[in-house]
Amino acid sequence: MDEVLNQPQVEQPVTDVAQDGAESPPPVEQPAAAQPGAETAGPAERTFTQAEVSAMESAKDTEISQYRQAYAQQAFQQEIARVQAIEAQYQAQDRKAVEEGDLTSSDMALRQQQRQQAAYQNQVRQQQMAVANQVTAEAEQYGRVLAARDLGEKYKVDPADLLSDKGLTLFPLMEAKAAKMALEKTQGQLRAAQQFPETFDAGMVGNVGASTDSMSPEEKISHALAHPPKR
Repeated sequence: MDEVLNQPQVEQPVTDVAQDGAESPPPVEQPAAAQPGAETAGPAERTFTQAEVSAMESAKDTEISQYRQAYAQQAFQQEIARVQAIEAQYQAQDRKAVEEGDLTSSDMALRQQQRQQAAYQNQVRQQQMAVANQVTAEAEQYGRVLAARDLGEKYKVDPADLLSDKGLTLFPLMEAKAAKMALEKTQGQLRAAQQFPETFDAGMVGNVGASTDSMSPEEKISHALAHPPKR
């Protein structure tokens, strides 16, 4: 008996025993860690065509014109209210003058008629000025369109590029930009014409045997377009 008590006790490993009918919980998925250096790709920027840009510019001009008309109408209504308020004050003063004997009833009616005529003439002048301003703005825009068309044909450039620049309100400014665009286009064509294959001899083009040194810039452009470099 003493030998049994003196024997060292052996620790048994503790194991989790599932109870009958109990299910172990599913493993929890951890979110994947972002890799260092990885960047989140943003939405690609859209490039608008010239036609879309022109359409947006036209829509913006139309919206601005509508705002101007609404502002002019509001200003006209405010002017009518102001004139009516002033007329009410004049009528009150005239009635008081009649009551005090300083003015007759016929004089009061005559004054009211004169004020109404003056207010009507003022309204007509304002309407005429508003119409004239609108006609002038439309005429200027129409003139810009015609100028861009003529300059586009003269300098071989796109008229839409000229109309998109709202700062070109005068014909000389628009023509200067058209000439600059044409010059830049010609310079680009000249640079393209000077890029010949390296296998050709200096001053010679292929097997034709024609020297490019004696060619004019226009001939170089035509020759470069007809004989593109071999890749």
